[in-house]
Amino acid sequence: MSVPAKMVGTQALILSGGGAQAAYEVGVMSALLTGQSPATDYSPLDPAILIGTSAGSINAALFLSSAGAGSLDATEYMEAVWTEDMATAPGKYGGGVYRLRTNPLNAARLLAHPLRSLAGIAADSGVIARTVVTRGINFVMSGGPVEQKALDLVDLSALISIEPFVNLIHKRIRLDEIRRSTRTLRVAATNWRTGEVRIFDKQEMTDTIGYQILLASSALPGLFPPVEIDGDPHVDGGLVMNTPLKPAIQAGADTLHIICMDPDMSRVPLSRMPGASTVFSRSLEINFRTAMVQDIEYATQVNHAIAVLNERQPLSSVTLRSGHLLLEALRQTMNPKTTLARRLLTMHLYYPAGGLNVGWLNFERDSIGRLIRRGREDAIYHDCTANRCVFPA
Repeated sequence: MSVPAKMVGTQALILSGGGAQAAYEVGVMSALLTGQSPATDYSPLDPAILIGTSAGSINAALFLSSAGAGSLDATEYMEAVWTEDMATAPGKYGGGVYRLRTNPLNAARLLAHPLRSLAGIAADSGVIARTVVTRGINFVMSGGPVEQKALDLVDLSALISIEPFVNLIHKRIRLDEIRRSTRTLRVAATNWRTGEVRIFDKQEMTDTIGYQILLASSALPGLFPPVEIDGDPHVDGGLVMNTPLKPAIQAGADTLHIICMDPDMSRVPLSRMPGASTVFSRSLEINFRTAMVQDIEYATQVNHAIAVLNERQPLSSVTLRSGHLLLEALRQTMNPKTTLARRLLTMHLYYPAGGLNVGWLNFERDSIGRLIRRGREDAIYHDCTANRCVFPA
């Protein structure tokens, strides 16, 4: 049974990563922002804070690029970008996110535009050749086991061009609108050198590095190249923080609407003959889901700790819960300098039960449309009990 939300306090929208699966977020946002979900008591959600990582950062930026015209126009704009610009379709070269270099399936395009196609093939061949030479030299000159050096010869990112994605975000994301917005924006990326997450705010989304921040947040290592910001390479924020709850809480949110593509893995059947991509996707999903569950459990303990401190609930009722999380929550809530002090949290969770069965790099138009529709339906029929939403103790 669904539990209606009381639309009070500061509302935040948390958008996690998931590649092509993030089209699901667009559907959920459509229902929430237009007042079609019981999670908002059928009132349009007006988020003061948006936090995004990886593909979620792109959705947050798309929303803020068009939110000035109203939520309905913003959701229509986002859906159009996904279905018209990002999605692949018959006869549409490469899609709007990436393309494979020197794709042999583009013979028809070669015949139709021979000079342009030959120039592209030459450029692609140059990139691949430089990569092969550089890694070949490293293989010969570096020490270590031959097996490890052989693996280092492989660089899938050399076979993938993100030029379509770069062009897309420059065309569709309006940095000036983002900076002018009254809403708070946080974008997570991972410093590839230090391994630490870095949170960028909207004022850092300048014309100089704004697009670089979004590219970095979405740069899945091994497939997309790192992006240099302030002298350091940065990659996908999802490596460290795929569902960025803490930045939302630190920004002042009381009610968090969390959209994630990390399902309950126990409901997702194992493939009988898993390929490399299937193993890779499931490994990421397990990692992301585990981190999210820990953050949600921590938020639950914050609520219980505040209830204890306010003498609204006896300590005995929470002693059976995770002890170290409760102690940390008590420490945080008693610290007058922390942003978590005496703040009760509500969390609504939106995620696909049983998984989406769509690969991270599957941008086929039909799949994108199905994901958007499923996200919208899941939000319209949102069930707080089934989704284990978090409410103040």
